[in-house]
Amino acid sequence: MLAGYDIYPVVDIVAGTSPAAHRAGFERMFLAGARSTSVAQLVCELQRDWARTETVAAFKKVLTDIESQRTDAVAERTMALSG
Repeated sequence: MLAGYDIYPVVDIVAGTSPAAHRAGFERMFLAGARSTSVAQLVCELQRDWARTETVAAFKKVLTDIESQRTDAVAERTMALSG
């Protein structure tokens, strides 16, 4: 942001060492001017125009793959934390 870049942290795909650390990290970024985004919003920005039908199938696959991996990672982390 100091160098003139716009920062959009992807809030639903990152984690911290604890929920409090997660929130604190984002709070610092937001206070500095960052604006949040989500995985779905980011991928939709890459698609840009739904009239480009030749890229819609690949877009859907990317989003589905990301969501699947995220779900697996959350389940794995939950199992690790529960002992």
